Amino acid sequence: MKTLKEKPEYNLQAQPDPGRFDFFPAPSLTTIVTLTCSEVTSLCPITHQPDYATVEIVYCPRHLCLETKSLKEYLFGYRNFGNFCESMATQIIQDLYPLLQPIMLRVDVTFTSRGGITIHSRAYKEEE
Repeated sequence: MKTLKEKPEYNLQAQPDPGRFDFFPAPSLTTIVTLTCSEVTSLCPITHQPDYATVEIVYCPRHLCLETKSLKEYLFGYRNFGNFCESMATQIIQDLYPLLQPIMLRVDVTFTSRGGITIHSRAYKEEE
């Protein structure tokens, strides 16, 4: 039986690392994939207070699908990273699109309300 001390050490990232993404071949007839993670945290670059977010990624696969554990590990990189909601959606799409090479990719980020204001940001990219 493993004890807590025997668990492998997990190193927190200082920033999101797209090298953590893993992929697998897209099944035939898969036209749209939606991944939602409601446990994303980041730091406000002004106050350094934590922000809590939901990230939704919608894509039409060409040849590959995104493996979910690798997405979770990538999103963990935001935990100690200071950024605004508006830049998070853009950063995720810039990191993911060239590796996944989907027909279409949309990233929605919604920060939990703070001070009575909820922020939602969307980034969208499709093949030209």
